[in-house]
Amino acid sequence: MLTYGQQPNPGTWMTMQTTPQTGGLIDGYVLVVSSHPTMRDSLTALLWEYGVPAYAAPGIDAPEKIAAARGAPALLLLHLDRMGAISIVELENFRMRHDVPLLCIAPADAQQPHVQALLQMAGDFIMTPYEPTELLLRIRRVCAPARRPGAAPGAVQPTPAQAPPTFSDTERAMLDRLSESIGEPVELDELAALLPSDTPEARRRLLRVHIFRLRRKIEPVPRNPTYLRTVRDYGYYLAQKLEWWE
Repeated sequence: MLTYGQQPNPGTWMTMQTTPQTGGLIDGYVLVVSSHPTMRDSLTALLWEYGVPAYAAPGIDAPEKIAAARGAPALLLLHLDRMGAISIVELENFRMRHDVPLLCIAPADAQQPHVQALLQMAGDFIMTPYEPTELLLRIRRVCAPARRPGAAPGAVQPTPAQAPPTFSDTERAMLDRLSESIGEPVELDELAALLPSDTPEARRRLLRVHIFRLRRKIEPVPRNPTYLRTVRDYGYYLAQKLEWWE
C-alpha cells in the first residue's frame, strides 16, 4: 500500500488505486511550512495533484509574505521533522492572528519537546509514513469548522459576555491555578511546570503561546487584556474572577 513521508516520488501518486474526491475539499489554500526544500516541494506537489491549492513557506517570514499576497490560508500544514529555525511562538502568533487551523505531520518517534508542544496546539496530526488519502481526509476534517454554514470569515472566539469557550486540559489547569489566587501573580516557572515539555526553556516558550491562546478565548480585546494580566519578568495573574469558570 502506498505510504508517504520519507522521500516521496511524485510519479507514484498517480498509481494510487483510490482517488479521493477533492472538489470543494477546502475553501482557500494550504500553506505548507517546512525548512526542508524537498519536503516542501513534495507536499505542495502532492496537494496540487489532488486539486488542493498549496504554497510553501520556507522560513519564519514566509507565512506573512504569502498571506499578504494571497490572503490568509485555509490551513497551516507543518512538517515537524523539518522545522529548522521556525519559531513555535511566531508560528502560533501567525495562526491566531489570521484564525487559521493547524495540521501537523509528525515523525513516528515524536518525543522532542518542540514536537510535543506543537501537537498540543494542532487541530490534528498525522504520523509518518502515511497515505495521501489519509492526509487529504484530515485536511478536510480540520478545515470543516471554518466552512460550517453561517460562519462569518474572521469570526472571533466567544467571550465571557456571550458563552464559555472550550479549553484544552492544559488551559484548564492553567486557569485553575490562576483562579486560586485572584489578583496575585503566579510565577512563570510554576505555570510553565504545567506544560508538556522536557526543558525549562521549552516550557517558557510554550507558556507564552498558551497565554496568547487563553487571551484570545477569554478577553473581549485580547491585545488589551482585562482578565489575564502580565507582571513583567515575573508571571501572570487573573485581575478578577471569571464568573463562568468553575
